[in-house]
Amino acid sequence: MLLNGILAAAGVMLLLNSQQTKPTEAQVETPSAVTSAEVSSLDAISDQNRSTKVTAEDATVSFTFENPVSGIYLEWEQLPQQWQLQVNGETINTQQDFLHCYLAFDAPTTQAELVWTGQAKLCDAYFLTEGELPNWVQAWQSPTEQADFLLFPTHADDEHLWFGGVMPLYAGEKKMDVQVVYMVNHSTEPYRMHEQLDGLWTVGVRHYPIIPEFPDIYSESLSHARTIYDQQAIISYQVEQIRRFKPSVIVGHDINGEYGHGAHCLNTDSLMQAVELAADETAHPESLYLGVWDTPKTYLHLYPENEIVMDWDQPLQAFDGKTAFEMAQQGYACHVSQSQYWFAVKQSGSYDCRRFGLWRTTVGVDTQPDMLQNLPTPTPQPTPTPSPTPQPIPTPSPTPVPQRQTQFPSQGWGVVGVLIGVIAVIGVVMGCRRWKRNEKK
Repeated sequence: MLLNGILAAAGVMLLLNSQQTKPTEAQVETPSAVTSAEVSSLDAISDQNRSTKVTAEDATVSFTFENPVSGIYLEWEQLPQQWQLQVNGETINTQQDFLHCYLAFDAPTTQAELVWTGQAKLCDAYFLTEGELPNWVQAWQSPTEQADFLLFPTHADDEHLWFGGVMPLYAGEKKMDVQVVYMVNHSTEPYRMHEQLDGLWTVGVRHYPIIPEFPDIYSESLSHARTIYDQQAIISYQVEQIRRFKPSVIVGHDINGEYGHGAHCLNTDSLMQAVELAADETAHPESLYLGVWDTPKTYLHLYPENEIVMDWDQPLQAFDGKTAFEMAQQGYACHVSQSQYWFAVKQSGSYDCRRFGLWRTTVGVDTQPDMLQNLPTPTPQPTPTPSPTPQPIPTPSPTPVPQRQTQFPSQGWGVVGVLIGVIAVIGVVMGCRRWKRNEKK
């Protein structure tokens, strides 16, 4: 009985310990006061509605809170020239040009000022308390330095419709560096730019996408698209992105434009040239400062040669058991403005998002449905730039361990300590029983 009681007590202690270490989710704190000398109406900032916005030039907006907040999440429709935060008597400058942006404070505060220069349109500002960020807060990372995957969709939503589970599987589940590079800009339809970011974030992409200045213009054929776009400018742009991100795998559109869209056709026609030119030391000198890059594998949707059919139906741990196909559907569902059309993420028929062909490879053809097959591990690295002769470096002083980090091992040892204590007590009890039996003998 004593032994059972000890084990039960140990179980309770372990449960309490695990509950104490479980992270608390940050909460949205509504400001008790919002003021600005430059903006007459500030209701739109806190109404959590992107269709309403504050439009102002060279503005300062002050926020006061009853409870301390630890970070701000902003959703811009039009970015200012510059913006900064003034928190706890310090100015936090930021160079982030992200429409959706999260910025953590060094310490909690009950007052903050948002200052920007130039014309800007701000949809919403969310202030969050300490804790783990909710999933809907898009804390974007900068574009990656070297990409495992480089995707070239034309429009916002193409990346889900035609590339299917590529992003959920390789970015969300496998935590690989997936960089998305669009061909057109949706600035004339600002709601689509919000949908664009929502969709990428939903499927696990964390590196902010590259969005150029080419406008979104409908075209019915490749020849027509060449009359409304400067194809050489698009090729130059794509060569630059390939040399910049040095991907292991590139994924592009169907040569025939998926359903015949001329801009899709132009995108892929340009990409097929850009992949070759990015490796040419004599081509496009404007981006040679990035170095040349010969991409190991380039896939095109629905390409009939060296075909693979991806399996998007395996449950993914990163998405609580949902499949890559289901997540592609959820990503596309973020594009609410496109729901009026016939488009849908499909795994059958003419628009099957599982079907790809290995258009170009330097590492051999596939024998299984895996876009990483034949790639070295780790993924290929660019040739390093020769370093200067090393100079003697003075021995640095030991760097103190931040206090916040030392707390985690102590919590882990708390659990171990409980177990050691329980084992010791059990040992004593069992020893006493053996001693009593020996006495009786």
